[in-house]
Amino acid sequence: VVNTWFCTLQEQQCDTVEHQLQFLGLTVKKQSLHKSPTTTTTRTRGKSVMSHRDATLFSSDVASLAAPNFLLDGVINFVMAHMTTELGDESLLLVSPSVASLLANLQDYEPETVADTAQALLLASRRMVLFPVNNSERLDKADDGSHWSLLVLDNITGRFVHHDSMDGANLPAATRLADALRPLLPAPPQGPPISGPTPQQSNGYDCGVYLLAVALAICRWWKKHPRTEEAAPCWFESVMDQVSAESVAAMRLNLAQKINLELIKQGDTTPSSSWPSSSSSSRQ
Repeated sequence: VVNTWFCTLQEQQCDTVEHQLQFLGLTVKKQSLHKSPTTTTTRTRGKSVMSHRDATLFSSDVASLAAPNFLLDGVINFVMAHMTTELGDESLLLVSPSVASLLANLQDYEPETVADTAQALLLASRRMVLFPVNNSERLDKADDGSHWSLLVLDNITGRFVHHDSMDGANLPAATRLADALRPLLPAPPQGPPISGPTPQQSNGYDCGVYLLAVALAICRWWKKHPRTEEAAPCWFESVMDQVSAESVAAMRLNLAQKINLELIKQGDTTPSSSWPSSSSSSRQ
């Protein structure tokens, strides 16, 4: 259940989260909330260019694929939706950025909404759950944070593992999410998130691509190894073997090329015309 104030937030951010919650079987309830986050307006995300499952890609998301730009929420959501389809295994769940943000930041305002969302995600029954972590605490403004990382809920060994390409810069945000998740799990991991080995970025804008590269490495490891309590191999070696500055640069380029080709197939002959120049601002 999502209250009415949530639908007065920045329009497309609200639409994204509301659509994803409806995808989980949750509905909007008309009810006021005097402690709701302050609403603001923010930049437009442009036109909708394509969708997959519950993920919609906007033109501004496509533009963010051009280095040296900070990868926007929509790209991470879209790529993780594709990873979910390709993985085809419900025991490993990839959570969208907006739903992860809701779980991390809405507990003080709407604990029932957080509990309903966690129940719909079937967190307790998953073997592993991957959460994108952003250091923004604002639900009312899309793409507001300055750094991405990945939090893994490992229900096999009972732990939270945090992968951060900026030397743990996002640990406070990951800890906030882990703390919000613990009351929602029947047997929650104890202690703070442990630091998972993660190749480090050498620039200030590739953190979102590192997040996706680590998630992809974990998904590939998941498909290759047995996953039982008696024999639970760790994915750390796969992450270190598969993720590097070179593979991250290639991943960003490949994503842009694949999306541009798909846009051309759809009839947009100039899909990259809206890409910003190399002088555009960047974030971590």
